[in-house]
Amino acid sequence: MLYGRYAEISALDEVIAQAHHGCGGAVVLRGEAGAGKTALLDAVAARGEAMRVLRTGGFESESDLAFAALHQLLWPVAGLLDALPGPQRDALRAALGQAVGGAGDRFLLGAGVLSLLVEVAGPEGLICVVDDFQWADRASADALLFAARRLGTERIAMLFAVRGDAPVKGVSSTVGVGGLPEDAAAALLESRHGLLAAPVRRELIKLTGANPLALNEIAARLTPAQLSGREPLPDPLPGGARLFGDRVTGLSAHAWLVALLAAVETDAEVVLPATERLAVGAGVLLAAIVPGVSGGPWWGSVLVAVLLAAVVLGVTPALTVRLLQQRGTGLLEAMATRDTACLHASARTKSSLTRPLDTLCHSRSGATP
Repeated sequence: MLYGRYAEISALDEVIAQAHHGCGGAVVLRGEAGAGKTALLDAVAARGEAMRVLRTGGFESESDLAFAALHQLLWPVAGLLDALPGPQRDALRAALGQAVGGAGDRFLLGAGVLSLLVEVAGPEGLICVVDDFQWADRASADALLFAARRLGTERIAMLFAVRGDAPVKGVSSTVGVGGLPEDAAAALLESRHGLLAAPVRRELIKLTGANPLALNEIAARLTPAQLSGREPLPDPLPGGARLFGDRVTGLSAHAWLVALLAAVETDAEVVLPATERLAVGAGVLLAAIVPGVSGGPWWGSVLVAVLLAAVVLGVTPALTVRLLQQRGTGLLEAMATRDTACLHASARTKSSLTRPLDTLCHSRSGATP
């Protein structure tokens, strides 16, 4: 259930309604992490009645992999490619990996994307949902924005969710997703954590900026006495940069290694065997780290991958991915054999990043850094 997002839902509903009646358009949802952009996308996409929905999302680990986001969006409708003009069809097939050679002319590819979306839309219309656009690969982003700028009289609505100030060129319509109104934040807290003392509730809302994720996660870490006001709130509050750190700290050594693998590897064929060899079920690991996450395979969750990479290694996710992917097979072997010493040695290839990983590896192996 969404709380306090009536204005945002109304604005998105208008874009979708216009598209349904033949006036296509695109809109950007812009907000910080945890503001609820994905929940909004899910809610409004479900309100499109008979309109078809296609979805994709950016993954930071795939941001340098050309056409990754486009492949996720269009693969379910690749069977309609034969309806496109020959040059557009060939360019799009190459981009989707169905033909040998590169995608070729960027104009033909963009035109092919638009033509295929129009074909999919049909008389009922189409909603294209693009989450975490800031991590979409450049080739996919260019093709999607080409189409978004040319919707005109098409029955297509394109919804882009983006974090921070990342540019979405050519899409001027923006819906800001900030903190919740105070009454909505209070309702969210009460629904998840029961009735809080009024001073406690006000303080949590103030300190979190009414960010839904932060509100929920921090309140979950407080004791009943703290929530009721019988004991003072901890200073600092649990959360912030350590929002998921307590959960990772509490994992077993086996689960911690699987978490590290999940942070940088999205291939289930790699993650699941390593998980089984470490005797930690995927569902157990997910419940331990991000309870309540649903809506797709856990190893593909942007939330899980990014937060784990940042929390487990203590560095930015982009640097985490580059560091560990350089080790390739060595990393996977370390995951499967529980060899923290190997991970420790692997980290030394980037001296500027070794300290956070050194500390964690030593602490997990019982050594003193």
